[in-house]
Amino acid sequence: MTTQVPPTSLLPLTPEQLASLQAVIGGYSPTQLAWLSGYFWGMVNQQPGSVASAPVAAAPAASITLISASQTGNARRLAEQLRDDLLAAKLSVTLVNAGDYKFKQIAQERLLVVIASTQGEGEPAEEAVALHKFLHSKKAPKLNETAFAVFGLGDSSYENFCQSGKDFDGKLAELGAERLVERIDADVDYQELAIAWRKQVVEVLKARAPAENSAPAALASGAVDQLDSSPYSKEQPLTAQLAAKQKITGRASDKDVRHIEIDLGDSGLRYQPGDALGVWFDNDPALVDELVQLLWLKGDEPVEVEGQTLPLREALRSHFELTQNTTLIVEKYAGLSRDEQLISLLADKT
Repeated sequence: MTTQVPPTSLLPLTPEQLASLQAVIGGYSPTQLAWLSGYFWGMVNQQPGSVASAPVAAAPAASITLISASQTGNARRLAEQLRDDLLAAKLSVTLVNAGDYKFKQIAQERLLVVIASTQGEGEPAEEAVALHKFLHSKKAPKLNETAFAVFGLGDSSYENFCQSGKDFDGKLAELGAERLVERIDADVDYQELAIAWRKQVVEVLKARAPAENSAPAALASGAVDQLDSSPYSKEQPLTAQLAAKQKITGRASDKDVRHIEIDLGDSGLRYQPGDALGVWFDNDPALVDELVQLLWLKGDEPVEVEGQTLPLREALRSHFELTQNTTLIVEKYAGLSRDEQLISLLADKT
């Protein structure tokens, strides 16, 4: 092996010293040369009055793996927000879709965060089914060296609320992993909970994974990476016009299915097949009036809603869901009314 020798004027060795050194190491292997490099470095640092040495390179900071198990995109968006928080804190993080995660590598994970949505009657998101099955199988490894956090997304109107998040949290702990923070079970309005949880997780991980000088941009895998961020949300919705509404079920059908077109104008929003659209609408004034009358109220009574004082009629029209009945509503009404028939129905899980 030959090497290009730099000009001797740039070296701290005389030509004779350099020639002598090359004669000695000429037959050494790369492994032996690497060992000698460390040996000489140690000698220099042990000598009193030696030139101050450059800081020894620290061991790589522990990397954080962030798994997104999303059905409609909410878990994915939250995962992206947490990823950005971690990168801003100069932490090394890799964001990956549950469907793309090579779950057999989970035994090597040291810091693991899972954001999981629940669909149907407590099932995990479609992209997380394989990972969920693996963790609940006999093939799942012990995770004694892993620390984790789980954020569950769900809908409390379903009986098995946030079941997927509960499953991941419980199984990871059962396999020996350390729980970094308590699991969060978040309802449809999850934003405030998510903000507080993100801050908590970042602080905990900063203590467990020292910051790097320049954390690498974590690239997430999977087709969902093409998801564009949007300035619009439930708190800041886009005002849009209904462009078309057409019933597509037959006259004799018991179902009422509609084809809907919404004009997004110049909002810049782009939707792909499989994306979910949230529609925030005002309740029918007639329905609001009916409810006010049933409650024997006038409708102008002041009520507190999210830190604001509003007339009851306005609050019911624009801030509450009046068109869907849920198990939670029935449970609360049964508790208030003490209706034995309702209580009996709720107790019957068959």
